[in-house]
Amino acid sequence: MKRVELERVQQKFDEEVRPELGPGRDQPLTSVMARLGQEDLETVDTLIAGGIVSSRADAVRWALARIRERPAYEQLRTRAREIEALKSQF
Repeated sequence: MKRVELERVQQKFDEEVRPELGPGRDQPLTSVMARLGQEDLETVDTLIAGGIVSSRADAVRWALARIRERPAYEQLRTRAREIEALKSQF
């Protein structure tokens, strides 16, 4: 294996197996396990093949970032906080 390929494999390993820090490498990350169906896995792998992301972990972070960009997401967060406040009154 060429040196460049070895470096790429090592970088991918570091990102997927030891992702201490996230985008910009200044945010701590939490590992999660997700079970994906075949269609979802193909979608993730297409993002990788298309050069949009470099790993499956990056693909999930990318998709979540797209969700957070939607105005409805902020509305949902606001409602969730309101519900939590109501629940604390019981």
